[in-house]
Amino acid sequence: MYFQMNRIVIFVLTMVLFLVICSGLQAAASPLLIGREAPPFQVESGDGKVLQGKMLRGKVVVLFYEDKDAIAKSRPLKAILNAYYKEQKKEDRQMILRVPIINCSSASWPFLGIWKSRLIDNSKRVGMTVYGDWDGKMGTAFGMKGDDTNLLILDKRGIIRYFQSGVITGNGETAAILKKLLKDLVAENYEDKIIPKQS
Repeated sequence: MYFQMNRIVIFVLTMVLFLVICSGLQAAASPLLIGREAPPFQVESGDGKVLQGKMLRGKVVVLFYEDKDAIAKSRPLKAILNAYYKEQKKEDRQMILRVPIINCSSASWPFLGIWKSRLIDNSKRVGMTVYGDWDGKMGTAFGMKGDDTNLLILDKRGIIRYFQSGVITGNGETAAILKKLLKDLVAENYEDKIIPKQS
């Protein structure tokens, strides 16, 4: 009896340790994507608009991927980034695409209509299409924290240039780093459009 109880305790502790290690690996997987091409993905808005990763090529992309209960965590940073976006010249704004995505993988069939309706309402409120990751495949492919807030910045080639999971404060240093990155990525777009003069 004592021997069997020890085996059960060891088994339970081993399983707990395994789960802790796996969750740590998942959280650590995301930063490894920086500098690599974004994995392919497909999301859909509440009114049926489909967005695929390949459709973002040619734009500098600021992508928030969040759980519906974590949206408030990133509001200060979103306000700073939105203000920065509005300060830019029209041609610079046209090079930046803001993409909000909600992790909708926990939406069950009887409540899908409610979830879709809320995405439509949120799209109207924020003035841009809010998409849903309905099957969770995007979150898994990127190693995102499904129950938190995640920020990705992609360059025009679809390369991940910034990735952060968890609360991202809108403090001066973080905001300055993100603004500089966006400015540099937009400048890269201009550099590629300059056609050398023929001699």
